[in-house]
Amino acid sequence: MTKISSLLWCPASALKLHPRLLLSGLVLTASLGPVGALELDLSLTPASKELQDKVAAQALLTPLATSDEVDTLDVLASAQADYQRILAVLYELGYFGSTVSIKLDGREASGLSTISPPQSISQVTITVTTGSEFKFGKAQIAPLAPASKLPPEFATGQVASTRVLESSVQGAVSDWKDSGYPKVVPNKQKFTVNHNSNLFNAEVELATGRLARIGKVTVSGSENVRPERVIAILGIEEGKIYSPEDLKDAETRLRRTDAFRSVVLTEGEQINADGALPIEVEVQDQIPRRFGFGGEISSDEGATVTAYWMHRNLTGAADKLRFEGEVSGIGSSYGGAEGRSEFNITARYERPAAFARDTDFFALGSLATIDEETYNLEQAILGVGIQRYVTDEYQYQFSMGLLHAREETVFGKDTYTLLTGLYEGTIDYRDNALRPTSGYFIRPTLLPYVDVEGARTGLRAYIDARTYFGFGESKNTVIALRGQLGSIVGTSIEDTPANFLFYSGGSDTVRGFPYQSLGVVVNGETVTGGRSFAGMSAELRQMFDSGFGVVGFTDIGYVGANSTPDGSGEWQVGAGIGARYDTGIGPIRLDVAAPVGGSFDASGVQFYIGIGEAF
Repeated sequence: MTKISSLLWCPASALKLHPRLLLSGLVLTASLGPVGALELDLSLTPASKELQDKVAAQALLTPLATSDEVDTLDVLASAQADYQRILAVLYELGYFGSTVSIKLDGREASGLSTISPPQSISQVTITVTTGSEFKFGKAQIAPLAPASKLPPEFATGQVASTRVLESSVQGAVSDWKDSGYPKVVPNKQKFTVNHNSNLFNAEVELATGRLARIGKVTVSGSENVRPERVIAILGIEEGKIYSPEDLKDAETRLRRTDAFRSVVLTEGEQINADGALPIEVEVQDQIPRRFGFGGEISSDEGATVTAYWMHRNLTGAADKLRFEGEVSGIGSSYGGAEGRSEFNITARYERPAAFARDTDFFALGSLATIDEETYNLEQAILGVGIQRYVTDEYQYQFSMGLLHAREETVFGKDTYTLLTGLYEGTIDYRDNALRPTSGYFIRPTLLPYVDVEGARTGLRAYIDARTYFGFGESKNTVIALRGQLGSIVGTSIEDTPANFLFYSGGSDTVRGFPYQSLGVVVNGETVTGGRSFAGMSAELRQMFDSGFGVVGFTDIGYVGANSTPDGSGEWQVGAGIGARYDTGIGPIRLDVAAPVGGSFDASGVQFYIGIGEAF
């Protein structure tokens, strides 16, 4: 029996796979500048392609074999470090009787001095004999937290992987912390190997420490946000049983305000005599004011110019004030009046943790003109509401407002004032918002409205649902599906506000058809919006290791005059192909689409360019 401990705790995160594959007997040569060419030979007994790949990926000598700027000291230092690195790979896979030899021009690297390295090195030979695979004999971690269970991989008879051992200990420690014991640590560790029976015994004893409650919270670092507001936004309940998840959520709340450049929560080194664990919060303020501007040009919609100004900490409460303006349709050939520009000016105030730690207050006002093919609209809005963060994946906002508008439609001119409510939820379980490969996304919206004069009272409902299925280890192949459904009840098309009606066509509904080209025909020829909408989209996305990708897609859209898609409306079907380039923060998107079904005249192709996937 041989006791080992020094090499067992190699973090799994350190084992990063290298794309180069070194097989037994493979020789790589490269220029080493003044040193000359270097031969690198890797052999394993017994041979295993998977193990060879992992050893080659972990060895520091691997990249030196193709580098033009190395010297003998680099080769020697890398070789001497590779003993430990290669053993860590072998231990992770359960090989505890292995031998590793690294020879530089026939001399064992471990016996050479880095103070006086060889004048030259021309050949590196790595020889690994794995020996037999070891299994767990004893596999014990104690005591365990209530309801805590060890993973099935950490059990007698399973492969004795140090990665499994490490993750099992970390899991047991995390379970105790989740139960309110912040100072739990591995106390005694006993690891032995039996080479006769190829068994590895692991016994770990945990020192749990004391049950702790949240103690006093102190704040430092901020010169602009009042400490009491920082504590209110944190939402940490003094006296509550300690939970690392609660501290993580508190840190998220502070970051969400956008008032701080950095946020660090530090637990006290010791639990106080009364069982309280003090918490220190250190923050650094963001630059309080920020402004920006941008613009874009479209062949049919003209130029658009945007600008904003924002104050991140208006009253010392991490509250935000933002003014934003947009002028669009400059030089446009699209819309109800050729050359007429649209504008939208919005002011929005937000106060985090206004009513509760995860409930923000906001107030807004906006002025806008909208000029479409089927209507012109001048609109003013005042509103107040709350933004509620229920979980990391689910949040919603609810608001009430006053909307005053003057509009001109195919039905004539009208002026009205509405009391409105708005519920908008977001359920987001996607793995990545800009390039999702798995999960789903649902956004329901309910907009009730009441005319102060009683003529227009109704409800606009809409839901957008998306799901993603990735294939392969890297999920470079993805099937993306989207469904949209909308309905307006309570008002006729004539009495429904023009910008509440549903249209189809364009990048967000049916690609291949002009923007909002599908609606309801009135008076035999004029198109207006409808009271029901249904849309479906499917994409097959294929990304390549180079960062480029291709997409094939089909979109279907329907708009009807009635509140339900009863078949009385019209359908559009568009299809096309696209190209993607992954920038690291999201793909650049280029889609080309054409109509393949539908009764409206929309010949030709449409082009779409953007950041992120279409949905």
